[in-house]
Amino acid sequence: GGKYGMCLCMSILRDAGVDEKSLFKMVTSNAALAVGKQNEWGKIEVGRRADIAVLDYTDAPYAFLQNENNTTSAKHGYVCKITVCNGRVVYRR
Repeated sequence: GGKYGMCLCMSILRDAGVDEKSLFKMVTSNAALAVGKQNEWGKIEVGRRADIAVLDYTDAPYAFLQNENNTTSAKHGYVCKITVCNGRVVYRR
C-alpha cells in the first residue's frame, strides 16, 4: 500500500518498458535468489511458505520526484489488493 514500495517500483518499471512476465520474475524468483532463499521463496509449490500478494494494474496514478526536480508520473499503476503471509491475511484493501 501507500505511495512508495514494491507496487510503485513495479509500476515505474512497467512504464519504462519491462514486460509483465519479467517484472514478476524480478520480484519473486529473482529476489529469492538474490538473498539465497531460492529453495524456500519465489515459487508457489507444495511445501513452500505461502506468502502471496494479489496485485491489480489499474487506474492508480502516481508521481515521484527524481533528481534535479524532475517529476515522473503516470495514470496507471499496481495496487495491492490483499497480502497473505504464512497462510494469514495481513493486508486487505
